[in-house]
Amino acid sequence: MQRFIDRFRFNAKRASLVQSRLKMLDKMTKIDPVVEEGAVFLSFPEPDTTEISPPILGADSIKFGFSPDKILFTNVNFAIDLDSRIAIVGPNGCGKTTLLKILTGELEPLEGQIIRNPKVRYAVFNQNFVDNLSLPESSLEYFHRIFPNDNPQELRSQLGRFGITGDTALQPMKTLSGGQKSRVVFAELAYRQPHLLLLDEPTNHLDIETIEGLARSLSTWQGGIVMVSHDQRLISMVCDEVWCMEDHKLTRWNGDLISYKKHIEAEILAQQISQK
Repeated sequence: MQRFIDRFRFNAKRASLVQSRLKMLDKMTKIDPVVEEGAVFLSFPEPDTTEISPPILGADSIKFGFSPDKILFTNVNFAIDLDSRIAIVGPNGCGKTTLLKILTGELEPLEGQIIRNPKVRYAVFNQNFVDNLSLPESSLEYFHRIFPNDNPQELRSQLGRFGITGDTALQPMKTLSGGQKSRVVFAELAYRQPHLLLLDEPTNHLDIETIEGLARSLSTWQGGIVMVSHDQRLISMVCDEVWCMEDHKLTRWNGDLISYKKHIEAEILAQQISQK
């Protein structure tokens, strides 16, 4: 929270969020620092923003559906900058993951267009990332194949920065845990030095230590982030904007994740009362 306050203290757009965190911080009891055994830190290099002007990614009147009678969303408009920290929320099946696939170019909208800054590097974490890994390979062999012209020692060091060290880097990836496979993917994304991270359920296979490490790393990283996640703690630590996808539309929620959650709970309660 203090890092967030320090970063956005003089940002008019984040003024209400800064004040909210200041109030929460004032109510907390200060304790001695905790030394965490086995703590994980995922090292994302700061992006080079030279000669990159906003927006870095935008949508103009996007409409998408898998068939004419099953439209997921329509008239979606937004602009994403390098300082954007966005969580997309909404009920299951509303099209959150689909929207990320449209942003990456994996899917094409039925109407409208996506505007991408050609100088911007994007990195995507897909919730089905395991399908993209060659499991018989070791993580080091995987890196050698993807980055054949790079220094082998630097590739091994990159994996080490994400906790894939020693013999673990030489084991077939099919023998690694879900959390270790995730670290291999994050190591690859970070090595590409992205300006913008598009994250689809990044904590699905992570252990608690790696989730904490990911949250700490992303909270201070200076690039843009668009995230779909059910992990409330990760969203609260990393994102300062909540975009909700409901009723075939994408709108910015005027508040934080806690207020959005209370709004949904109130709607559910109202529906239950009306049905009695």
